[in-house]
Amino acid sequence: SSVKFFENMLKKKFNSKYAIACNSGTAALQVAMIEAKKYLNKKTIKIAVPTWSYIAPANAADSIGILKLFDSEKKTGNIDYKKVRGVDVICAVDFAGVPADYKKIRSLKKFIISDAAESLGSRYCNKQISAFADITTTSFQAAKIITTGEGGMTFTNNSKLFKICKLIINQGYGPKGYAFHDHVEKGFNYRLSGIQAALGISQFK
Repeated sequence: SSVKFFENMLKKKFNSKYAIACNSGTAALQVAMIEAKKYLNKKTIKIAVPTWSYIAPANAADSIGILKLFDSEKKTGNIDYKKVRGVDVICAVDFAGVPADYKKIRSLKKFIISDAAESLGSRYCNKQISAFADITTTSFQAAKIITTGEGGMTFTNNSKLFKICKLIINQGYGPKGYAFHDHVEKGFNYRLSGIQAALGISQFK
């Protein structure tokens, strides 16, 4: 399918083991936070989000867990890792294409989500931006680096997180699928359409 083709193009380009297309960048963030919650096996998670950002990360965090806002660095606009405390998950937002300081963020030993909506293709320490977080998300909204009209994607190198994500974006369908209404997990209709994926493939050039 065009969706699978698009996913394969992006995971190869950005050196990620898994890529899962979603119908928006906000959906990708929500799915990433649900994945974090399940992976950490917690009923409630506290999620750090920078104050200087588009509203989507804050809305996603508030819908999935407990939103904790932390100040951003004046120089970069990215979350100030020195001020982050008392959270389970850090959602770092790469402001205006500038990657957050992931080495310092990783030193906090928390589950990390990278919102790379504005930084797809950026490099940090000479590696693709998708190499540093547990889950990296991006957006294909009309103003982004490439567009599918609306859409998003999650990247991860963790097979467990990948399996959780695939269930969540597709109504929680198990192996028997739609015909048997085989729902093994609580999920949503967060799939990217084939038409959107085809547009993304053309944009990829």
